[in-house]
Amino acid sequence: MSDPRAGRLLDPPAHAPPPAPSGLLCPDVLDLSGLRHRARAPGPRVLRGPLELYLAHVGAQDERALRDAWELLDAEERARARAFRHDRDRASYVVAHAALRDVLSVLLGVRADALPL
Repeated sequence: MSDPRAGRLLDPPAHAPPPAPSGLLCPDVLDLSGLRHRARAPGPRVLRGPLELYLAHVGAQDERALRDAWELLDAEERARARAFRHDRDRASYVVAHAALRDVLSVLLGVRADALPL
């Protein structure tokens, strides 16, 4: 059985994020279907739990980092990556998708290369 942390690009922060403030934090998901028929807009929704933001620098990756990132992608993501005309755009796509898989892997407790995206 593989280590779920193998091939990881990002590590979770060592400290816990501060608790989310109480109250309404963000509006409901915007749905424009049937806009003319809606009597009023939906109210805001309450965010449950802490909010975490991650920033991944996708430019200027070395060859090893790109190879490691490529290995995390599924067949569909690899096909999309191959469709990019410019190497820098392809590399950005590969690293961004690998970083997404890496973050979700930590949050869901699933190997990054096993996530069905």
